[in-house]
Amino acid sequence: MRTGVIAKKMGMTRLFQEDGRHVPVTVLALEGNQVVSVREMDRDGYTAVQLGAGVAKSKNVAKPQRGHFGKAEVEPKAVVHEFRVNADGLLDVGAEISADHYVAGQIVDIQGKTQGKGFQGGMKRWGFGGLRATHGVSVSHRSLGSTGQRQDPGKVFKNKKMAGHMGDKYRTQQNLEIVSTDVERGLLFVKGSVPGSKGGWLFVKDSVKVARHADAPFPRRSQDRKQQHRSRHAGRNDRRTCSRRPGGLSVKIKVSSFAGTDAADIELNDEVFGLDPRADILHRVVTWQLEKRRETARGTRERADVARTGKKFGRQKGGGTARHGDRRAPVFIGGGKAHGARVRDFNPSLNKKVRSLGLRMALSSHAKAGSLVIMDSLAVEGGKTKTLQGDLAKLGFGKRALVIDGDMVDTSFAFAAGNLYEVNVMPAAGANVYDILKHDTLVLTRAAVEKLEARFHG
Repeated sequence: MRTGVIAKKMGMTRLFQEDGRHVPVTVLALEGNQVVSVREMDRDGYTAVQLGAGVAKSKNVAKPQRGHFGKAEVEPKAVVHEFRVNADGLLDVGAEISADHYVAGQIVDIQGKTQGKGFQGGMKRWGFGGLRATHGVSVSHRSLGSTGQRQDPGKVFKNKKMAGHMGDKYRTQQNLEIVSTDVERGLLFVKGSVPGSKGGWLFVKDSVKVARHADAPFPRRSQDRKQQHRSRHAGRNDRRTCSRRPGGLSVKIKVSSFAGTDAADIELNDEVFGLDPRADILHRVVTWQLEKRRETARGTRERADVARTGKKFGRQKGGGTARHGDRRAPVFIGGGKAHGARVRDFNPSLNKKVRSLGLRMALSSHAKAGSLVIMDSLAVEGGKTKTLQGDLAKLGFGKRALVIDGDMVDTSFAFAAGNLYEVNVMPAAGANVYDILKHDTLVLTRAAVEKLEARFHG
């Protein structure tokens, strides 16, 4: 037994077949299906795969859930669901599932929350016939009718079919057919009655009554847990082969200069430039940083905020107008606004350790990608933009480069780079995750490296 998928209901369309027939289908979209966790027999007592789909904002995810997603090294998901599988059907944490998980002609079962109909009467909810449509029934034609018996038992039994809330319940529709799949766009086209409203999440599984299609793939783990454990420890041992200095491990990197000569190599601290970047940590820090930029939203003036008289300004009767008692009412010009905008303060909080870890991971991402350049000095002869353009072409910077200097940016370089929109300059104190990740190349001076390493190791 293999895992299912989480899909979003997009709506309906029709597909034309080779023989000219058109088949009405429901379109289901697979948005970022990833394995978040696995359940194993020796630890949990059963075997299952926990999938996540969609994207959730970090501010809307609880702290325990952020830790759960961070452990799996996946971005926060909008919905999470478990699928029971056999031991052979377990997958690696972080593995992605696409639309080629199903094939055309396969029979599936789809579970989802039905459309909510609100409070409905017995005729619509249960299909009752109602009372007679004659004059004698008066206005009770659609009433429920008798619901109990006599003095004995003297009550209405539980689960009696009566008026009440209709819909909005999880239901499973069995034996629906996959008409076609679109792997590039991540779409499934299903024939049959699919529960739920547009935009609702559905759980698609192999049919329990019909055998799995012969061409349907059966994904498995790439390696068992013991091999993963050994590989993790092997990676740690390999990292320890680097040279050690006070403050942590270090790696050597070549130092460049505008003159074209290579200066002495520099040792970068592995605790600052050698971490494995995690998408969830970087996502949290970037989201926090962008929200901090937003100004507080101004609220409207309500009745309590308007300085107008509260004295009754007209006669009770005979005045020719409505009997108002307050000029602050919303019906008057200059009065308070009813149901206006509230004050919103975009000032989220994020742990300092998470912010520090995010900055180190951003620096490490450029070091691992080979887009980190260390410069001996940023001095440009005469502070000319044309001279700087030639120097940058020799060094092979990317389309957009971020240059970080020490306490102050070299004056000649700042003047020369002022007319280059693809080059941004800042001192070491202004280094942040958003700007570092936004640029193709990260350029640091020796002074910037010293400042950044001292920032984390004081």
